[in-house]
Amino acid sequence: MGLGRAAAEGGAAEADDGDDAAYASSRPEEAQLSAAEAQAVATLDMVVRAVRRSTGGGRAVGALSAWEGLGRYTRACCGVEPLVLCQAWRLLAPDPVPEVRAQYPKAKVDERQAEGWHRSFAYAWAKHAEAW
Repeated sequence: MGLGRAAAEGGAAEADDGDDAAYASSRPEEAQLSAAEAQAVATLDMVVRAVRRSTGGGRAVGALSAWEGLGRYTRACCGVEPLVLCQAWRLLAPDPVPEVRAQYPKAKVDERQAEGWHRSFAYAWAKHAEAW
């Protein structure tokens, strides 16, 4: 709620009679400051969105690659799809891939990461199986 022109100029506060916009436009430096503030906010918003997209995109690739590696492991060692195994262990209900692809449609599986995940799961399984 604005105080009106009199309060802004150091006079007594009065009820907001809607003349704040008229006051700002009557003083060029106030109008310029308002325009600069709006531009700064818009620019900052654009930067924040770009950072979110770029960092999220890297995480999306990591998530897709980990899921692909888990899938390779579950199909090769267990004979089931990864979602079946995750649901059996009550770890995950929906398939995460559609959600990741919806948010980051350009994200692709990184083959090196996927293979690394597959080897990691397979190694742990082999060590577990040796004990039995």
